[in-house]
Amino acid sequence: MQGPERYGWSDPTHERPKVLIEHPDHGVGAIAQRVLTREGFDVATCEGPSRRRPCPVVQGRPCSLADQADVIVHGLSLEPTRQGSVLAALRERRPDVPIVVEATRPELEEHAALLLGCLTIPFPMTRAALVDAVRTAAAQASSSNDPVDVDRRGSWLVHDGEVVDCPRCDGEHVVFTHHGEPPVQLVDCPTGTYPVGIENRRIPPRT
Repeated sequence: MQGPERYGWSDPTHERPKVLIEHPDHGVGAIAQRVLTREGFDVATCEGPSRRRPCPVVQGRPCSLADQADVIVHGLSLEPTRQGSVLAALRERRPDVPIVVEATRPELEEHAALLLGCLTIPFPMTRAALVDAVRTAAAQASSSNDPVDVDRRGSWLVHDGEVVDCPRCDGEHVVFTHHGEPPVQLVDCPTGTYPVGIENRRIPPRT
């Protein structure tokens, strides 16, 4: 049985960060691929599952694209298929990979638990929002064991002056805001860079 329509990596040297774009609209996926390729990423696309082409990740099988991606852009429906949720299956199979999710405001509210820890961009995605989110995710992916050097990430990160605790390392971290569309609050942890979520308790200012 065939899988989803997929278009693979173009960089045989494997030197560029790999970004997988999952989007049911071939035109949107192709435009996003061109945009991110110009930004220096190696981009593959997948149009998602259909009745004839189930998602191998949802079925618990290997997927050459998802298994090799450094960043995943998820533009598929957040509603589960008959086999299950593609996003949930991706997060279970690749918990180490940052996922950028295109979502409407109602989806953000309805699927808040599923989206916890993901970077989100509003539907329909814009070029600026896509590029900023993928850059942030790629920085997170490259910092799997060490804090990200903020100076290397450019002027689009601003210190918030807030501090939150971190259940990952039991430490406290300064909050930064990535001014994309929408802005995303991030913390640098020794285990990586993460969006601020409900698991991060805000520390009152010390007087």
